[in-house]
Amino acid sequence: MSNAIAIENDKQGNPESEWGLLNGASSDIEGFATDSSYGLGETASFKINTDASNYRIDIYRLGYYNGDGARLVNSIQHQSASAINQPSPLVDPSTGVVDAGNWSVTDTWDIPADLVSGVYIAKLVREDGIVGENHIPFVVRNDHGNSDIVLKTADGAVVATYPPGS
Repeated sequence: MSNAIAIENDKQGNPESEWGLLNGASSDIEGFATDSSYGLGETASFKINTDASNYRIDIYRLGYYNGDGARLVNSIQHQSASAINQPSPLVDPSTGVVDAGNWSVTDTWDIPADLVSGVYIAKLVREDGIVGENHIPFVVRNDHGNSDIVLKTADGAVVATYPPGS
């Protein structure tokens, strides 16, 4: 049996200068995934808040990739006639909890059924002449695997299993 994660990590990656936030995270474009974890073949939904009508979402899988740290697996171009200004998040004054669940889904990505499970980031990049970028982390999992080891993120989402795809 071949090790899907080892094969994936042996692919050509993208340097951190492409997938990292070289100027830090920007409040000029920000958002989150509606779920912290998605299965292969599912649709990831993103809620983005920005005053830009033109931006892209680059989807990267984090991994070794011969030292590059990530690999670009898809890009989503968002262009609309107007900006996507989401409403102010809800705040519970008694606890201080901020909840942006009242934001609308602005973009989606159909996750390929043959993708390798792991930790992914959606890099938000403004393309309207204003510098602004941010990350949205999420997990892609293989619900049909049978593995000896399970790796979980701090939020409890299953990240990867070993042996992969088993």
